[in-house]
Amino acid sequence: MLALMRDMVATDCTDGREEDITHKAQAIFILFEGSLIGMQDSLDIWPVKAVKAQVRRILG
Repeated sequence: MLALMRDMVATDCTDGREEDITHKAQAIFILFEGSLIGMQDSLDIWPVKAVKAQVRRILG
């Protein structure tokens, strides 16, 4: 599931542009927010940082 989320945000995070993400992606981010926040030992890897940033942006 993390790979799916990484793929959904890869464009936003690699080219410097912030684009709107789909409602489906928003639902996935919100669903897994608790899991991502709980992965304290893994927060330094790029995909987790990217997804966590998207979750924070969505939730305000």
